This record gives sequence, C-alpha cells and structure tokens, in this order.
Amino acid sequence: EIIMQIDKKNLLLKDLPSIRQMLAFIKVYEYGHMSAAADELSLTQPAVTVLIKELEQKLNVQLFDRATRTLKPTQSADLILPYIKRSLAELNELNTVIKDLNDLKTGSMSIAITPNSSQNLLTKLLTGFVEKYPEIKIHILESEPLELMSTLLNGKSDLCIGILEKELPFIQAHSMMQDAIVAIYHPDYPVISPCASWEHMLLQNLILTHRGYGIRHKIDQQLDLYSSTIPSKIVQEVSLINTVISLVQAGLGVGLVPLTSVADRASNLIIQELNHPKITREISLFHLKDKSLNPATREFIKHCQSLTL
Repeated sequence: EIIMQIDKKNLLLKDLPSIRQMLAFIKVYEYGHMSAAADELSLTQPAVTVLIKELEQKLNVQLFDRATRTLKPTQSADLILPYIKRSLAELNELNTVIKDLNDLKTGSMSIAITPNSSQNLLTKLLTGFVEKYPEIKIHILESEPLELMSTLLNGKSDLCIGILEKELPFIQAHSMMQDAIVAIYHPDYPVISPCASWEHMLLQNLILTHRGYGIRHKIDQQLDLYSSTIPSKIVQEVSLINTVISLVQAGLGVGLVPLTSVADRASNLIIQELNHPKITREISLFHLKDKSLNPATREFIKHCQSLTL
C-alpha cells in the first residue's frame, strides 16, 4: 500500500504542480506519446517532455516507463491521476463561476432601503435590471431612515438607497434625484389661505413625521424661520410617511411629505408645491468606500444612474 502524506505546514507554492504540468500529464497518460500530447496542447514535443520531467521532480516519483515506444504509466501515475483530474475539474469550475459572476449570470446583492422609497422608487429601479439579469439574487432589507447606515457598517447590506444627510469620508454616494417636499390635503379640507409657501404652513393643522425622520429636520428648519411670530400647529406626529398620507386622506390636516411618496397614488388629494423656497431632499445610492463591490452591485449602480427618475 502506497501512502502519500503532505505536511501542510511546510507546503509551499513551489511544491505544487502547475496547471501546465497537470495538463501535460493528463494528455501523455491518455495518448501514451509525447508527440500526440504536444499536438493536443499546441506545444512542442520538447516542451511537453520538460513539463513531465518537472512534474516528476516535484513529486519525486517516476510517472512513465520509457522502455517501449509507448509510454506506460507507472503505479504512481495511476495513483495521482484521479487527484490531478479532480484538481483540474475544480479549477475549470472555478473559472466558470468567475466568468458567470463577471457576465452577471450569477451573483447576489443586498439593498437596504426605507419603506417609503421601497414602495415608490424601488420598482422603477429594479424592473429593467431584473429583466436583463434574471439570475441575480436581490435581497431587499427595509430599514428606517436612521438605520440605513448601520446596515452598511454591520455588513447586512451592500448598498443603501435613501437620504445621506451629510458627506462622510468612508461613504461613496451616487446622486439619483432631487425629491421636493410638498403640502398635501384633502379637497374638502378647509385650508387656511393658499398652501403656497412655508409661511402659510404655520397657519395649517400640520401632520408630520417624528423628529429624527429623514425629512423632518428640513421641515423644521423652514418652519423655524417664521415660528418666532407665528407658532406652528403640529396636530399629529407619526412614524411613517404612509401614516401621514392616510391621516390627510381622512381630512385631519395638511401633510408635508416628499413628492415621490404621493405622486403615483394620491389622486384624491391636492398636491401643492412649496416654492418660497422650494426644499428638496437628495435621494442617493451609497456604499462603503473601502468595501469592494461585486459585479452585480456595480452593474446595478450603473443601471440606476442611467434612469431618468
């Protein structure tokens, strides 16, 4: 019984057979002639001879008996044959996997997004991408605005879609669109004066998201400019923009929300732009600068940047 042992601690790259040596061994084993193996590999016969000798020296065994015109595999050759075949098969499989990954025939990505953007923006971003790359697995992680960054930092997401409040040195951001903050109210709601400016908003019964929510600080900044003379009347503060919209639809007040949250699903509401001044929030794709993105994620970013939103 022949036992081959490998000391893993002392195993070096120079001790391992090269791919060229293993391919030469397989072909010489199959054909029994250096010349036939050389033709199959598009090499010269001396080159194949050198590869076999190098492999024998590396393994410290003789692989072929050269007593006859046909090279006869030795017992050592018979023993290592399945290992070399398996190694080449796994290398070929590795090459296929990497090629499929780069060709976007396989792969995955995780996207963290706020519930509001998920409902109003995500389908527009995903539709064309999924049609073009159906094999890419996309994991959607809905997170509150203040939790988006933590999904990147703890490795739960590769990419975030939302509002980046300020530039951060470790974050790479890709701007997608400017989303205006608008006033919404039910047609039967008795608004006080036209809802055309932020100063007018101080006269309304306002329904807003809680402080700390993505857009709330922008709203507070504008209201505070006038609140010294006219105190704002905030009648409801809720956690979700969808809740703001529902309360407004019930005729309970005037809501201040991003335009994207109501543009496609508020046919029964009045949407009033606030132009004095017009306040927008920038929706971006962002990810960690020092984390390499896989091909699927890089392609998704390119896809999103090509869209007109």
